[in-house]
Amino acid sequence: MADREPVHFRELAPTPDSLEQNRRAELRRNFLAPIYLMWSSDVPVSEAHSAVRGVMDALNASGQKREVVNLGSASWRKGDYSSADWYLDKALKMQHEIRDRGHGKQVDAFNLMSQFSEEPWQEKPHWEVFIVNKDLYLEESNFVLGVTNSDFAASVQSVKRIIDSVPEIKLKHEMIRRLLRHEVGHMLGLPGRNFNVEQKLGSHCTNVCTMRQGMSIPEWRELTKEESRQSVYFCGDCVNVLIQKRDKFKPLPQG
Repeated sequence: MADREPVHFRELAPTPDSLEQNRRAELRRNFLAPIYLMWSSDVPVSEAHSAVRGVMDALNASGQKREVVNLGSASWRKGDYSSADWYLDKALKMQHEIRDRGHGKQVDAFNLMSQFSEEPWQEKPHWEVFIVNKDLYLEESNFVLGVTNSDFAASVQSVKRIIDSVPEIKLKHEMIRRLLRHEVGHMLGLPGRNFNVEQKLGSHCTNVCTMRQGMSIPEWRELTKEESRQSVYFCGDCVNVLIQKRDKFKPLPQG
């Protein structure tokens, strides 16, 4: 048998685009990237304020010195990626099916989430929290209150069903506040352990804690009321996880 020449594989150099994407991912993953918070213009002011409080509850519990940039519902420029409503309108245009489960036209949550990785504003890497007053769904679900991606650190949450289903004003605001506290908790890495947890559309806490999962509005209502009676946001197990994660994140590099 004749000898063959050895095959040499040339390692491809990373492209400028891939280097930039890696830089952004590193900053989001390991540094104190700010949280950009926005909501569509159809979210009532009082409900938006409750959502903001929920974000701050989770951030304060984390002990992280992370900036929150409150974009609200106003436009910050003209053209593409210019306001919360622009993201919502684009998501609706991307849909091929019309769904309504009794709370108005539903929006595909994936279409909303996918825009965050494409937006030009990630030139300054940040986490994303977006609140809408439209019913949300995913392909495999009837509806979702929201979706959180802890890897990219982004979250889309709907207040529509809570507004439609809960007439008690104080309880409604507490439920919305809990919703955002819960989802930002996921962004911060909760529950982040293998005890006192259950798999219920993802990993969730089983203690009396914000990080318990509610599968319906009535269940979310009862969980909120129980935690309110006991004056509990995050249980001791979740607080310990947050303490362990606190020093993982480094200050953003200057310049």
